[in-house]
Amino acid sequence: MNIIIYTKNLELPPGFKKQIEEKFNKLAEFTSKIISFRADLSHDSKHRKGQVYRVEVNLNVPGTMFRVVENDFDLSTGVNKVRDKLARQITEHKRKIVDRKRIVRK
Repeated sequence: MNIIIYTKNLELPPGFKKQIEEKFNKLAEFTSKIISFRADLSHDSKHRKGQVYRVEVNLNVPGTMFRVVENDFDLSTGVNKVRDKLARQITEHKRKIVDRKRIVRK
């Protein structure tokens, strides 16, 4: 899986990009038909609560695009939350496909 990571208004710590790739490579267990994967990491400077990071992920599979956005005070926590939400969306999508195939025929 080819992971594209964009950053805006922030510089990633050394080794953090590799950690992100390892975390999101585990999503390949849920679906093997990933066309593209893009992660946008940014720092919101205009926020009242202090330093807030925005993590946005777009995942394309045949017929569907999954998109998750999360704001958090810690970048690694935001990445973990996005990964969990994305895994949930993929499993729900797979469940829908399986349920369509289980139509009762009379």
